[in-house]
Amino acid sequence: MVRKITTPLICGLLTFIIVFAIVIGCSEDLVLDPLPSLLGEYEGRYYITTNYGASNARTEEFLIALRFSDLNYWMRNYEDTVTDLCEPSGDYVLADGVEFVEKEANCYGSIASEDDNPTGVFTLYQPGDSLIMVQIEGDICKEIKVTPAQEE
Repeated sequence: MVRKITTPLICGLLTFIIVFAIVIGCSEDLVLDPLPSLLGEYEGRYYITTNYGASNARTEEFLIALRFSDLNYWMRNYEDTVTDLCEPSGDYVLADGVEFVEKEANCYGSIASEDDNPTGVFTLYQPGDSLIMVQIEGDICKEIKVTPAQEE
């Protein structure tokens, strides 16, 4: 008689423990935050520092406009008459930062070279509504600091 009562009690207890463990285990599943969105038009500055980290480092500063669509980017000089920079365009990928995959260098009439264009992986920071993208390769640092473009 004791055995008949004990067996269902043990089975019920084991079932409860298993179900409880599954429920508790599922609540600890990782929920990933969505990737940041870059969609929109931005204005700001593009800095190129050569000899980065050295005492003779030199930084150039450019006013830029930057636009992101679903898959593409386009960077241009902030004022149409300025031809300091190339006006690159291409694809971008959000992963560990943002990767610029240049399709067109658009350096016609520019005093800059294709090497000055933002290409490759940049670390991405999004304080408030700003975008800050930084790339350090060897002794060259490229930094983009932009905010949403003001509607006119």
